[in-house]
Amino acid sequence: MVFRRKTLGVFGEPNSKTTKSTYSYEWMINQERNEMVSVKSVRRIGAASLLVPSLDHLISPSLTIMFAPVIMQTMFGLGWVTATIFFISLGIFQLIWIGVLLKSNNLSLLILGIVGNLVSILIYFVSTSGVTIFGVPPQPLIPFGVFIKALEIVFVLASLFIFRTNVRSSGGTR
Repeated sequence: MVFRRKTLGVFGEPNSKTTKSTYSYEWMINQERNEMVSVKSVRRIGAASLLVPSLDHLISPSLTIMFAPVIMQTMFGLGWVTATIFFISLGIFQLIWIGVLLKSNNLSLLILGIVGNLVSILIYFVSTSGVTIFGVPPQPLIPFGVFIKALEIVFVLASLFIFRTNVRSSGGTR
């Protein structure tokens, strides 16, 4: 695409009608480019923020169950198998959603990722409030757990931003 160079008058206004239309078109192209850059940055921030929680949910229970299953049994009581399966499944889900966030514009997948991570956050805070979930006794509220959930919240916010941007760019029909 070839663009004519815009000529601006004293107050930054285009000098002629042809220049004005060229100026407006160039402004729209620059605006679209700026929006694409910001969405790409938000996608990367969201993906990076979910990397640590997904690896924590996937690797920690896997290694603990392999090398020290007594720790899992002590921490989670009778629900230790359920807890292990939950954490490993959550880690895999979150790793998949890193790829979805980076590459997909499918609004249904974005919603599924948002809801899945919100459920994970809710389960954590409910389980630390003294409620037994899935046979797992209440867990203590630890700073690392809060940090992991904060990173998941960053992912959810990034996903919501991308969702909103995709809905706006498609005119709300997607």
